[in-house]
Amino acid sequence: MPRVARSLAAIVEPGVCVALHGDMGAGKTTLAREIAGALGYDGGASPTFAILLEYPAAFPIYHMDLYRLSGPEEVADEDLDRLFAANGLCLIEWPERAAGLLPTDAWVLTIEGIGDLRKLTLEGPMCPQGWEAVA
Repeated sequence: MPRVARSLAAIVEPGVCVALHGDMGAGKTTLAREIAGALGYDGGASPTFAILLEYPAAFPIYHMDLYRLSGPEEVADEDLDRLFAANGLCLIEWPERAAGLLPTDAWVLTIEGIGDLRKLTLEGPMCPQGWEAVA
């Protein structure tokens, strides 16, 4: 994952929102933390995960884990949509919980297990086309 994270860190920029899709244990959290590290965040990881963590790096990184929220109504209650307009990078785990609230130009990163490996595919109207990786 560190190699893949460095590859992604090289193409993201402030204002990008990345929806991280994948099954439980696919590596979404690991990838988000590795991207933050590749962008200069040198702090440790929290032993517990809040709905939102902010990583100060080359530019602010907002790492959201929406798993514990039931749907868009609770996401709206968290006022996380303000971060979509901020000049930072948004990395969102379990983005389906925010259905209809994500920016329409969000990048969609899908992580699929293939045996012991992971295949990562990036899609979206404003993302680099044809980007794939195996980790």
